[in-house]
Amino acid sequence: MKCDVPLKIEGLRNLQTQSCVPFDDIMHNNMITLTSLQKLGIEVDESSEINKLCMHLSEVGSLKALHLYCPAGIGQPQSLAGLSKLHHVTELKLRGLGWRMLPPDFPPNLSRLSLYFTSLEDDPMPALEKLGQLSFLKIEAAYLGPQLVISRHGFHQLKFLELNSLYDLDEIKVEEGALPQLQCLRIRNCRRLWKLPEELKHISTLDALELVDMPKDFISRLDADMVSSVPNLRIF
Repeated sequence: MKCDVPLKIEGLRNLQTQSCVPFDDIMHNNMITLTSLQKLGIEVDESSEINKLCMHLSEVGSLKALHLYCPAGIGQPQSLAGLSKLHHVTELKLRGLGWRMLPPDFPPNLSRLSLYFTSLEDDPMPALEKLGQLSFLKIEAAYLGPQLVISRHGFHQLKFLELNSLYDLDEIKVEEGALPQLQCLRIRNCRRLWKLPEELKHISTLDALELVDMPKDFISRLDADMVSSVPNLRIF
């Protein structure tokens, strides 16, 4: 039986982590009283106003990690703007088929971003590569298109990139000068990907290349020069 009484977490000054809280419940709590809260997960739907949510959460100076979950069968929130108000948030996760496009803005100090099981049809890289402090990016079953393009000087602080279960992806384009700080690239279960981008061999910082659950013919097509240029090649 569904409980209609909002979850009350206000006043819990020692609370550090809270997950799976409905949007309306969060809006009924005085968040400024949660002086120790560091990680928060919220379930949103098509009626959730992200701008109001972020204004509400901006009072929580201790908040570092935010997870927004939009379940399957639920429409994307109509108002997506407002994440730029969250100056303290450094880690963001967007999960669920309800996310059909990226928000127009992100927390200004964001360093870690994960996209899980979203329904993005447009290449997310042109928007994400402009996030100046992003050092960690994971995209798992989150993009429905055939191509990802990383432009010249894109992701200038990114150190870790994982592309996981992108079933329609057949090409990754990396322009010269992109990913200048990349240390680890992990590609997992991208069954249609034809080959790795040539530009990878020119990224001097690339220390580890991990290929997990990739087809045998993909492995057989690996460029010998690229393989030799990466100190740690791991094939699982």
